[in-house]
Amino acid sequence: MKKIVKEKLRNKVSQKLYKHIMGVTETAIELADYYNVDIEKVEVAALLHDYNKEDHLNLNMINKNDINEELICNYEIWHGYITANKIENLFGINDIEIIDAIKYHSTGKENASDILKILFIADSIEPSRKYYGVKNLRKKEKKIDEHLIKVCEHKCKYLSEKKITINKNTKKMIESIKK
Repeated sequence: MKKIVKEKLRNKVSQKLYKHIMGVTETAIELADYYNVDIEKVEVAALLHDYNKEDHLNLNMINKNDINEELICNYEIWHGYITANKIENLFGINDIEIIDAIKYHSTGKENASDILKILFIADSIEPSRKYYGVKNLRKKEKKIDEHLIKVCEHKCKYLSEKKITINKNTKKMIESIKK
């Protein structure tokens, strides 16, 4: 199945996005191995996380139960919700951990699975990411939650400096980890 997904990706997305997806996938596999998380599930979620990113997206493509004001106002995260909504029909995937990881990979969510945590981190630190502090964020911690908090705190600091509202799912994820 992974071979089919890679072929479809190569024909569907731009070279730049394909490179990003492969970087996220490699990083996610490495992190999953280090933090002892299911590598198969992580790899599938990583390969598919941006599957619909370059599509012309519209709100009708999102499961109606997921729509809220915050989502409506944040077009940048729609692709995760749309891909999560389509992957069972496209690839026969119905594993809730994979679906949730894809859906929430940009924001995280309260009580995130380790699959989601890995994907959230990997998407932030994959090799083509070039921003201040990314080298430090690539350094693994003893525990996955410590690594995730480090990445989240950096992301929240950046968003605050840019006066961009931090998604409530990100805040809830941080709070649920710190409990």
